[in-house]
Amino acid sequence: MTYSVFVNSFVHPFIIYGLTGTVISYAIALFLVRLKVFNDSRSRALLFAIPFFVPFISFAVYKVFLNSGCYVAGYPWGFVQKWTCSAGGILASVFTPFVIVISALAVAKALLSLLAARRIIKKSGYVTAGKHPRLFSVLVSLCGKSGIRVPAVVVTGDRFARAYTMGWRSPVLVLSEGLLDSLDDEELETVVAHEIGHIKRGDSLLTWFMVFLRDLMFFNPLCYWIFKHFVSEKEMAADDFAVKLTNRPMAFGQALIKVWRLSPRGFLDRILMDNLVHQAHFASDAGIIGNRVERILNDEHKVANRSGFLYLAILPVMLLPVAMLYVLC
Repeated sequence: MTYSVFVNSFVHPFIIYGLTGTVISYAIALFLVRLKVFNDSRSRALLFAIPFFVPFISFAVYKVFLNSGCYVAGYPWGFVQKWTCSAGGILASVFTPFVIVISALAVAKALLSLLAARRIIKKSGYVTAGKHPRLFSVLVSLCGKSGIRVPAVVVTGDRFARAYTMGWRSPVLVLSEGLLDSLDDEELETVVAHEIGHIKRGDSLLTWFMVFLRDLMFFNPLCYWIFKHFVSEKEMAADDFAVKLTNRPMAFGQALIKVWRLSPRGFLDRILMDNLVHQAHFASDAGIIGNRVERILNDEHKVANRSGFLYLAILPVMLLPVAMLYVLC
């Protein structure tokens, strides 16, 4: 394959799909959210995840499996198609070297995040109920209520507060000594319940994929905005799960503020959490902490979960943009 063929047959449509596919699917997702069709955070998080997959599904269907050329559309689509193809050609010629380099870096970063998780486990090791009876008493009880098996637990020696989950086949709950020392029993119960919510819903795997896809579409700044929406809704969905499971909204609000205050918030810490340990983190974004506490105290966690109806929304949010992209390129 020559360089020009790679640019025109792969990078060109990928950039068009990455730019237009995310815009169309995100607009439809926002429309459904504004209509209050899906009021629960779990459904909204999944809606905001779909725009990341639309460009890759379109590319796989049209360029890999079907190997189709450009569809020649009539007026008025023909004008739009001509404009997008011209813009895509210009962008492809400029961005192709960056696509090659950044794609390699994205793969390397994804692999490094897996190695970082293993390093944390190797450094601190798994803990047992004998060493942390208070923690395991809470954990075993909550896992029984939520219907999942007790995950492996790692307690790091860090004096700051941190709680997150990692892994998907065999989930691991990671807590710091600083967090265990700073929370009372009720607060600890709500934090553990929050992380169980992430484990039960497979948030670590989804977040890992989302970060990887976001990095591959580096040329689209909208991806970072959508990802922020996704993370915000995902964390609030885990908040709702925790409060419903423990019935302790006040303790949860206190725990959230405590963990945020005791969490490292330096620039380097944010870079490491986003790039190497980007799994679900209990209090990772200061921008939504106040909103998370307020909505829990206002009983917004009691909104019915409609994620079961989300399959009805997949049709317009995913299939419609995929069909439109066939016309665009």
